[in-house]
Amino acid sequence: MALDASEAALRVLELRSALAHHDWCYYVLDAPKIPDASYDLLWHELQSIERCFPELVTSDSPTQRVGGAPAQGFG
Repeated sequence: MALDASEAALRVLELRSALAHHDWCYYVLDAPKIPDASYDLLWHELQSIERCFPELVTSDSPTQRVGGAPAQGFG
């Protein structure tokens, strides 16, 4: 399915929101809601859209950083 620029921009927002939610569940709550493979599919879809529409890449995109905040139990 090919996206036009406005569809891509909307999908990027959806994917970033979903990934942020799942990062929170995984890294902060230590309670993942989806399997790693499902998370990876979302992440790769975002990466693919950003590759096709580089103007949608922002510094806060999950594709532009590594990991998340550590759980509270770590010093």
